Amino acid sequence: MLMKNYFNNRVKFLGLMLSIFMFVLIGRLYNLSIMHSADYTSRVERQLQREMEIYYPRGKILDRNSIPFTGKNFIREDLTLPSNIEKDILASHVIGQLQYQYKNNTVNGLKGVSGIQKLFDQELNGGLPIKITQYKDGWGQKISEDNYYVYGDHVNQGKNVRLTLDYHIQKNIEEAMESFLKDNHSIEQNNKLPGIAITVMDIENGEVLGMASMGDQNNKSLHSFPVGSVLKTLVAAKALEEGVVDLEEEFICNGTIMIEGIEKHCHKTEGHGNITFKEAFAQSCNSVFFEVAHRLTEYNPNGTIKGNKIIDLAKEFGFSPYSEKKKDSFVLADKYSCNTLPDSITGQMDIFNLALGQGVIEANPLMTTKIMATIANEGIFNEPTMLMDVSDSEGEVIKSFEKAEGKKIFEEDINRQLQTLLEEVSISGTAKNYNLVELGGIAGKTGTAQGGQIQPHSWFAGYFPVGKPKYAMTVFIENGGSGSQVAVPLFQEAAEKILKLGQRN
Repeated sequence: MLMKNYFNNRVKFLGLMLSIFMFVLIGRLYNLSIMHSADYTSRVERQLQREMEIYYPRGKILDRNSIPFTGKNFIREDLTLPSNIEKDILASHVIGQLQYQYKNNTVNGLKGVSGIQKLFDQELNGGLPIKITQYKDGWGQKISEDNYYVYGDHVNQGKNVRLTLDYHIQKNIEEAMESFLKDNHSIEQNNKLPGIAITVMDIENGEVLGMASMGDQNNKSLHSFPVGSVLKTLVAAKALEEGVVDLEEEFICNGTIMIEGIEKHCHKTEGHGNITFKEAFAQSCNSVFFEVAHRLTEYNPNGTIKGNKIIDLAKEFGFSPYSEKKKDSFVLADKYSCNTLPDSITGQMDIFNLALGQGVIEANPLMTTKIMATIANEGIFNEPTMLMDVSDSEGEVIKSFEKAEGKKIFEEDINRQLQTLLEEVSISGTAKNYNLVELGGIAGKTGTAQGGQIQPHSWFAGYFPVGKPKYAMTVFIENGGSGSQVAVPLFQEAAEKILKLGQRN
């Protein structure tokens, strides 16, 4: 009996001890898992790292030959600020920016906010984001090379957008811009980061083959600036059409022009002396062009000035009165893309400004490019285009963009004379040291436009090769200074790079 009681007591004691132990254990577990969970979770996380990337499936933006400009849309999970996801891409001002909305894991977490990315955001959007995760230990080493975890995997629903841009032409004109900046440090210092634009167009169909911009987020190829003497091309065109001048007519330039009691000067202050109209165009003589523009003035019956015929020609290309501020029709044009003319021509100073492309007269590089393309294309004007088609992920075209029919602006004889004038600029005029004869030659018109905050804007618009024109191009440098000394060398470098690419499709 004693042994039995002893045994029962032992069992009770052990049971009690076991109960106490279990109670303590449960209490400890409760303490760890509930009361101090955050602390211990943090300790574990310090020993185990999770690396996550979010991939937004999205259609690609392609060049004319289906070479992609875009394609990488990976975002680190810890990115907390809206950002341009794809950096260092070609044609960035055309392609536009993508903005990531932190912690927005819907289809709208990545949106196009400018350029083609914005214009075709709905078509390019590929659906919900895909998350890719891998774990690493406390030393940052991958726990396993194979253990990647993919969440939300699905077929990319985004469409592809094909542009008229040529990837290789785009690459070469951007390289020319970068080279220009390296060789012109003074311009960069004076203007901080100068606004530069190069616009290239196929003269036969108006397709934009290259559009490069530098300086800020705005596309300088589409923003309007004082155009300066490039507008003398339209002055010459209208004067030849109206028969008020011929190429060999002689003028006298003494360097000074008196207008309404105000003394104005030719850019060659001592004057050009005796000079033909062809030479005056090549040398960009202000005196001669004021006189020729004056011949195109229209008068009311009472003798007051009614207007000027140059205005009518400019409107055919898309210029509009300053008060209207009509936006350019180009697909990427914005509120700054207004090619403007005076609302009215009422005095001699208005005529002077019109002859020289001054005052409220502004144009963007795309406008000057299409003027040159028209002359290079036997007087046939084509509205610039940039969109070719939209296709699905299999490459099946689901939408094509039609081009407008070209229209004849200059008759053959007038157009041939305009070509002669533009060619003379690179033979004996303001671009004579940069004619690129070995590759077929260039033709065009320089512009040094007043209106820059630091110094004049620098322009050169033209076409090449001269014998068999293929490309029209404009080079613009904001606050760059002399067109002949600054814009022309960059034009030559860009044209040389393009021509050395050979035949393009």
